[in-house]
Amino acid sequence: MLISVGIFIALMTVTAAVVGRRSIVTTT
Repeated sequence: MLISVGIFIALMTVTAAVVGRRSIVTTT
């Protein structure tokens, strides 16, 4: 379960980072 949670958090972090980069690039 801990591994699954870790993977889930990692995916959320990566997704947030990608969306954040796209937002920054679009804004800039």
